[in-house]
Amino acid sequence: METNKKEIQFYNETFLKDIQKLFNTYYPFLKIEFWEEKRYPAEETKVRNDHYGMQVKDVSNVKEPVAIDVSGERTIEEMVKDFKTNSGTNINVYRKSGNVWNVITLTESWTLESQNKAGQFISSEMKLTV
Repeated sequence: METNKKEIQFYNETFLKDIQKLFNTYYPFLKIEFWEEKRYPAEETKVRNDHYGMQVKDVSNVKEPVAIDVSGERTIEEMVKDFKTNSGTNINVYRKSGNVWNVITLTESWTLESQNKAGQFISSEMKLTV
């Protein structure tokens, strides 16, 4: 029984910053960043943190509207896979630790809700000790 369904819907013309803002309203201690794979021999895969003003069409070729389930019981791994499979977009997920955002790699199997709660706990503990 799913009680708190959260979803991000977007299409080719959607701004990446709008997807990020919606995700961040669901999970204030998590954020997503889009990145694209460069296919030039001189460049490695490059993270795109400078995507202000960029749209989905700048990092993918979405033909139909896309809906990604970002409900709290889903894992980071599942969500990242859905972004890639359903829209061809690559994302990294970060968790807040005080004033720093750390990319989530070792705990990708945790749910979005547990990651967000961990970020909230870590950030509140850091405020107490600073």
